[in-house]
Amino acid sequence: MDFSDLIGTIKNSISDLIDLREDSFKSKREFLARFEKSAAWDGDDWTFWDFIAAPKELAELKSQSLSYKAIARRCDDWMAKNERSKTSLIREIETGPHEGMAERLREMVNLGADPNAASLLKDTALGTARYHGYNDVFDLLIELGADGQKAGFSNLHHAVRYGCLLDVERLIETFDPLETYITAPSVLWEAVISEKTDVLTALLSHIEAENRLDDEEVETCFGLAVGTANQELVQPFIKLGLTCEIALDSTLEKYDVSMLKMLIEQGADVHQISDVALYTNKPWTILDSEGEPAIRAYINAMLDAGWVIDNLDDFEHEQVRYFTEAYLLPEQDVTLPNFTDGAGEVRGTSNPEERTKPFYLEMLRTGEWSSLMQSRIKNLPDVIWTAHRFGQSTTRLEDGRWVQIGGEHEDGYMREFVIFNDVVVHTPGGSPRVFFYPTSTFPPTDFHTATLVGDSIWIIGGLGYAGERQFGKTAVYRLDLNDFSIHKVETSGEFPGWINRHQATLKKDGICISGGKIEPGYKDSNASFLLNFDTLVWEKQSSRSHS
Repeated sequence: MDFSDLIGTIKNSISDLIDLREDSFKSKREFLARFEKSAAWDGDDWTFWDFIAAPKELAELKSQSLSYKAIARRCDDWMAKNERSKTSLIREIETGPHEGMAERLREMVNLGADPNAASLLKDTALGTARYHGYNDVFDLLIELGADGQKAGFSNLHHAVRYGCLLDVERLIETFDPLETYITAPSVLWEAVISEKTDVLTALLSHIEAENRLDDEEVETCFGLAVGTANQELVQPFIKLGLTCEIALDSTLEKYDVSMLKMLIEQGADVHQISDVALYTNKPWTILDSEGEPAIRAYINAMLDAGWVIDNLDDFEHEQVRYFTEAYLLPEQDVTLPNFTDGAGEVRGTSNPEERTKPFYLEMLRTGEWSSLMQSRIKNLPDVIWTAHRFGQSTTRLEDGRWVQIGGEHEDGYMREFVIFNDVVVHTPGGSPRVFFYPTSTFPPTDFHTATLVGDSIWIIGGLGYAGERQFGKTAVYRLDLNDFSIHKVETSGEFPGWINRHQATLKKDGICISGGKIEPGYKDSNASFLLNFDTLVWEKQSSRSHS
């Protein structure tokens, strides 16, 4: 990253922080208004929705021109008072173990605890159970007489959860099925988790009649239905023509291959998936019926549907170790005396030089940043070999192997910054191989393209180090997959320029590249170019004009 880019990033960050502070101020003031309305309420004739907004109290607070600190302090005071006022049922739900909770609460109510008693700010046991996702406790409290209206559980919610289709149809006009709050999920959400297909169908038909199928809550509930692994529950959404990214993402929770394939068959675009390892799950702990990591079959299904690694977001490219199965490599013993051998050696002396050492295997397995390894093992150099990279190409071979080329680690102003010129070959179920090259044979490269052509990979373009870019030219190299030697390809014609971050497509007579950025200046490339295999001449194909 250039210094000017860094300054721009800092300015944008400061602006974002200012906006965030202003949003936080407004939210805090709205919270305070609701707190004061709740605390001032006299009597027991209230519902959850009475305290969703407090316009009178909010107007009063605005007129006082209070500082952020003053508002925050008053919020904290109310929250402290509210904490002291919580009922024994609420405290048990918040702090007690879920196991056996329903039986304990039943006994407490039998001994006199009121299931409708509320705290100062109108928290209830029912709302607390819903917030924690304790459905068994929620059902028990309803059975014991808890008033759903005090927890955002409307009569329509009740009909959906405990009634039949006829009960729902009688009440469907009485409450917005898409209304949702923090502790009060929507009626549509209730239908999904209750797994009532007929009720869900009726609600969606009602929503469609009101022209509200594009509401975000519909997409959220679609994804929720996909996450249940119940294909019948997903059908009402599909029949309405709904396909959305969140529905595909929901298959990632358990790497549900069957659901993924069904959505693809119904027209879902698998290219929308840009993240294959959600932060909420651990791929190596989600196993299929045969005890194998489920992500393996899931990835194969995506690839069969035309998904490519380029669909990953820029900051998700480290996830390619799930494709290459590098994450399944055995953990290396980092305490061995020779473990760090080769850690700081990122260039080779021959074409190629194979060095596959324990240090490289561990870095491939973990995908961790160099700084993390440097904190684990002292006295490592600033620049070390790491598998955590941006701008690295990953190519799948016909025999199932994966070939990774180059890539960079860290930003240009960091002392750990390095651009690699190596090749890593992954064999599923086997051990990786790592090949190094002299920079005179193969310069460090990042944000290039790698195109499989027969028994070779053509490497085109790339960014490289600032002082080594040959403006006006286009770098082309060929990796021989028989011996993994790399050879420069001399080309001529109308060069695309020093191009990076572009796309490459294999054609009958050559490789066509399009899009991307041109140096110097990080300018957009608005043309496509074909490199003819027979002549090795670049030919400009087209230009895109901007209106």
